[in-house]
Amino acid sequence: MTQDGIATLAGWGGRWVVTAGVAICAGAVTFQMFILPRVNFGPVPAAQVRRQLTTRATRLGGTGAVLVVVGAGLRLWEQARTFADPYEPLADEMSLLVFGTSWGFGWIGQIAAGALAAGAFWLARRESAIRAETGWFLALLAVVALAFAPAMVSHALVSEHFVVPGVVAHVIHVVAASVWIGSLAVIGWVATDLGKWPGRRLPVGWLVSTVAAFSPLALGCAVVLAATGAFASWLHVREPALLFSDPYGQRLLAKLALVCVMAGFGFWNWRRARGRIAESGRLPRQVWVELGLALAILGVTASLVVTPPPAH
Repeated sequence: MTQDGIATLAGWGGRWVVTAGVAICAGAVTFQMFILPRVNFGPVPAAQVRRQLTTRATRLGGTGAVLVVVGAGLRLWEQARTFADPYEPLADEMSLLVFGTSWGFGWIGQIAAGALAAGAFWLARRESAIRAETGWFLALLAVVALAFAPAMVSHALVSEHFVVPGVVAHVIHVVAASVWIGSLAVIGWVATDLGKWPGRRLPVGWLVSTVAAFSPLALGCAVVLAATGAFASWLHVREPALLFSDPYGQRLLAKLALVCVMAGFGFWNWRRARGRIAESGRLPRQVWVELGLALAILGVTASLVVTPPPAH
């Protein structure tokens, strides 16, 4: 493989890693603020178990923040390889790329938000209640910033029509996708490791209660994704035939197909997962299939970012 090919692969991988990192950060915040308060732990001391779950959520959230920074570094390397002029000093080229382009401002925002998220999740692990609450608040701000950063270089920003609605829809789309995928990942993470608590198994009801709290949130995100995705598809692909003939349309069609399959598994999990969990005491395999499909969707999305839409 040539160096240009390696740079292209690194750029795609970087975008994929960044998107996954944003989802994990959003999932950790959503789990802590909106899911965990609704979980019923039964006869065990809830405060101590919640503390353990919070600690695991902060660790995974911190990992997501690191992924954002690492992925952003890969993207910078790809951009430098693509646009560097061999007859100009590298420092000048990098300065122009980072500080003189809209891509650079978006990249700076992403790096700053990733660093803020890493510090926020570290602070959220502190024993002090005030520090922990401050950390979660900063983590929430970082997630909002991470959702806005991709809009700085999105296709909606250079669309011929409906620029502001397109950018707003893009941000909402990123938030909804990140909350759905990230929360599912966090639940899977804490469920696989927290099988025991001080010498005995936790009552299985806590996991059933967790899934019950997550399901309506996931359904709401699915509705938002369908609405914003339909608007973005109309904005960037005006003719249905282009879904089959244009590279952007083909990748978008592949993404839509994966989303439909993932939504089908999500619907199954909404209807059947709690019963399966009550019987087996663990998450059903369909949940892991749903999460695997989510990772595939993020991979396709990473390729869409740099594929010119036919409507532009």
